[in-house]
Amino acid sequence: MKYIENLETGGFNFIHRENPRDLPAEILKRYKNIPEDYLIFLKQFEQIITDDDTTWFNSIEDFNGESENAFTWNDFELQSLEIYNDDENESENVRKFWDNHLPIVLSVKGEYQYLAICLENDRHGEIVYGLEPEFEEVTKVCDNFEQLMVLMRNPLSNETLKYFL
Repeated sequence: MKYIENLETGGFNFIHRENPRDLPAEILKRYKNIPEDYLIFLKQFEQIITDDDTTWFNSIEDFNGESENAFTWNDFELQSLEIYNDDENESENVRKFWDNHLPIVLSVKGEYQYLAICLENDRHGEIVYGLEPEFEEVTKVCDNFEQLMVLMRNPLSNETLKYFL
């Protein structure tokens, strides 16, 4: 299983998926150009979470709304929309941002934080980091999902990831 050893070395616990599943159609419709390596990875697990239960990868169950997580896969988008509830322009900007950023890892260690795959044409595949209160202001972590998995083997070696995990 590609990448799993890196995550276990980096401090994550892994529960293997017994029965293959796909992302729900509404997710695939919203995010049309998800990198193939991430889709393959996503089908390998039911859960990947740190020992202290503060950082986890969104799973197919999360995207389906079937997990027991207190946070939904798009919780940070929903929080931003709630803040801008009375401002249609800002709400539209929030929706446009999240239409191009698929949250793949969430963290509540310290602040609310996430890693997402950027799906914008000129930055397609980049992994970005965001945190509260301005979830839509992001910093690039690396060029693609494969590089992220290498970084996850030793997250303390990356300035952003050492605060995230």
